[in-house]
Amino acid sequence: MTSWQDKYVPTKFDELLIPLDPPLVPVNHLLKKFTETGTCMYSGFVLYGNGGTGKTAFLNFIKQSQNWAVHRVTDLGAGKAEIDEIENRIELCSREFFNQKVLVEANELSKSSMAFRDGLRGIIDRYRGSVFILATDNDFTKLEFENPQLIGVRRILAINWDLIPKARIVERGIQILKAEDCYMSNTHDRLIQLADKYSPDIGSVLQLLQLYVESL
Repeated sequence: MTSWQDKYVPTKFDELLIPLDPPLVPVNHLLKKFTETGTCMYSGFVLYGNGGTGKTAFLNFIKQSQNWAVHRVTDLGAGKAEIDEIENRIELCSREFFNQKVLVEANELSKSSMAFRDGLRGIIDRYRGSVFILATDNDFTKLEFENPQLIGVRRILAINWDLIPKARIVERGIQILKAEDCYMSNTHDRLIQLADKYSPDIGSVLQLLQLYVESL
């Protein structure tokens, strides 16, 4: 059985579940512009929030939508060694691949060593425009407290992925129900119940909705 999460992986921006704009920051505009043009006033995003809210889906969408060289950080605790590897990748892409930009993927950034995060800040400052940081995290409070200079103006924009509106989850669920040709009053009602209980965890909503449909 193919899960609906895997079957309906977002392939265009309108299918993504994007959180509401916080005060003073047009997050939706920034994310849309970045996916379409690869440009942004910030040098990275850190998506934080609970599991199942679509952070990884957005990260994968970004990697596929841009012609970036992706560097996935494999050892957040490596400190300078990992930073040197990222720097070498940036210089290689600039020298031999027609100034191709590098997208650095770092999951659970708050668990990284202080040396790694300090080095990341240095890379952002030295290679602005040639590198973009895309990180996820479940413990943003720790990250913000320990590395306030990494988050903010011209560096990394923190985006609370738990602010996905329930209405968008319902809308996406309806799209999938219609694609599966099983959109009826009872499946719609079940979707609303699940969204009320599990939002913003779209993963749980889709998993339980699929089980319900298959039990009919």
